[in-house]
Amino acid sequence: MESIFSAAYCRIAATAAVNLNTGFLKRDISTKYVYVQDASGKFYISTDIDDFDNDVGKAQLDTRAWVMQEEVLARRTIHFSAAQTYWECGEGVYCENLTMLESPYRGKYFTLDPKFPVRLLQSGIVRTLSCITFIFQNYSNRKLTYPTDRCVAISGLVGRMASALKCEHRYGILGRYLHRNLLWQASNGKLEEIAYDCHVPSWSWMAYSGGIQFIDIPLGEVEWIDHLRFDEECDCDHAIIANLAKFRNCTMKLHGEQYTISDQDGRERGWIRYDVKDGEELCKGQCIVLGRMMESHTERYYLVVVRSTRVDGEYNRIGVGIIDSCCVLREGIEVRVV
Repeated sequence: MESIFSAAYCRIAATAAVNLNTGFLKRDISTKYVYVQDASGKFYISTDIDDFDNDVGKAQLDTRAWVMQEEVLARRTIHFSAAQTYWECGEGVYCENLTMLESPYRGKYFTLDPKFPVRLLQSGIVRTLSCITFIFQNYSNRKLTYPTDRCVAISGLVGRMASALKCEHRYGILGRYLHRNLLWQASNGKLEEIAYDCHVPSWSWMAYSGGIQFIDIPLGEVEWIDHLRFDEECDCDHAIIANLAKFRNCTMKLHGEQYTISDQDGRERGWIRYDVKDGEELCKGQCIVLGRMMESHTERYYLVVVRSTRVDGEYNRIGVGIIDSCCVLREGIEVRVV
């Protein structure tokens, strides 16, 4: 699919269709206009409202996960929406009245790239991270008839990004930005584990169905832990090697979707959000510290919460959080997160 859509001259999108059995060329909306002439010349005033985000972005077709990499990889697209026809290419989006729309989304600049991801390589780290975040978050919120397609419906797109960035990738996690890519959380409620026939690691957002969002991390202010890495010594590709830590001298209290962490004196020290339904066991929980940052003379840890499996030295991810270092004891024991 990656080679097919990236090599196609133009993609035709049946955006107006609500299912496989309906057409996309007949419109229920008729355009009305007024002809005007004055000293400056002749022109038309139309009742059409150019709303690409609504006409295309919220159409049934664009809610499908498989369609996303088709959109990004295609050099050009003609969108036959219920309201009007749109032309989308590397220069932008054009309407039937020949006006060009400006996209409010920074990530859209990269997804319009006819030679994706060439623009990504020509931009700085801030815009690159913004693009990766935009693509993964957008994709995670799209629908799949078969949840087990979550790993493969974006594989061509991820592979192309990893190749351009010259880094390894595993299950939607890019090796160059390993620490940041692991700091994701459910965007709405809890995630549901997908029943794959093969093992998809708990540290990957691809192991679950549901939308995700990445923690907003200031650039250049976090010192990432250098021992964190993909397991290269094992035949499997689903393990990450990390040093274990545990919580100490703290309690937690539920506030909305996440838990507030407090020390023994009742002072707030951070938060944890569990991505699984049965994760609320802080006293038994352990964690992996991914990075640290100084904030108001206090050292804070970015971490993922883990829980031991039945296999010695192996752990599953169950959540994510940001906590002051005084509530975490780094044990330095090397484990495998699977």
